[in-house]
Amino acid sequence: MRIRDDDNLKVLALFARCTECRCTGFRPILEDEQAVEDGGLFLVDFKLVRGVDGDALCRLCHHAIDSHAAHTHRPGRVEQEKLIQMANDTHGLHSRMSTTEDTDELHIVYQVFQLFLSALKKWSTTVDVPFGFPNFEAISVYSVVTNFAVSSQETNNVKQIQHNIHLASKLLTLMNTWKVPPPSVYHEVVPRVDRMQYRLFYSRWMYYVLLPQRFKSLKQYETVEIFGQKALQLFLKFAVNLAERGEDVQSRSKVSVCDLGSFMTSLLNFLDNPTKSDVKLKNILPSGVDLPKTSAMEFCSLSSRTTRPSTTVVRRRHGLWTTM
Repeated sequence: MRIRDDDNLKVLALFARCTECRCTGFRPILEDEQAVEDGGLFLVDFKLVRGVDGDALCRLCHHAIDSHAAHTHRPGRVEQEKLIQMANDTHGLHSRMSTTEDTDELHIVYQVFQLFLSALKKWSTTVDVPFGFPNFEAISVYSVVTNFAVSSQETNNVKQIQHNIHLASKLLTLMNTWKVPPPSVYHEVVPRVDRMQYRLFYSRWMYYVLLPQRFKSLKQYETVEIFGQKALQLFLKFAVNLAERGEDVQSRSKVSVCDLGSFMTSLLNFLDNPTKSDVKLKNILPSGVDLPKTSAMEFCSLSSRTTRPSTTVVRRRHGLWTTM
């Protein structure tokens, strides 16, 4: 495969094993002022690689760059751009590992780094994700909270339902902007919880919610859309325990829990013991009451954001709220 004048493939050759020897990736021979002391992948400037000659030899194995690009599959232009984005993100993940202090976060960042690296070595945009795929429960956090908000012992108490919807909006925004603490921090606040369950939740949140804010190869999701009751219970236990200590669940959030205490406690009690509660869940909003509104994490824009039009009638489909 000739890769003359194809700058993208020159960059991707950095990740490709040589077909002539055991060299794990092309390293260009650069001019003296551009050279680095060793052949470390992430000490190579991707922009400089684009400028190397098509007949360039590898500094490590002295074989031609073509020998590092002899994949049977030649990616098209769109796929090349995706692979280049993955390469840039892999570089960013490598840098993040050097600045991450928490061991739980570091472990996940390292996992994602290795996943990207493995895909790039095959020139594949398919990443073998070990955390599962959204949605993780049949009924989302948004639907659970909305169901609870419109439920009242007084069936026609529209004002109470409107107030509950207002509280639901604040709670959903709070959870959507929650910077989920690593397991070591969470268990200090909530010691009696399934540790494996929380670690899986934290890993999924890191991969699908937090890391996509910086790394564009990852698709962005919202916490209240892809998680369900189990995650909501984990959040509520953390928030309620902190509130009892006089602390806020998220100091950087514009939403305060001071007026959510009773609502969160009632919701948590219902989720923990639904058969012992007097709350009767409904799936239809009364006339004049809109669905809760939520905000995403403040420091990112979400391409997957779903716009919910105001409505007075809703129905459940597979446990989810949809408009009619």
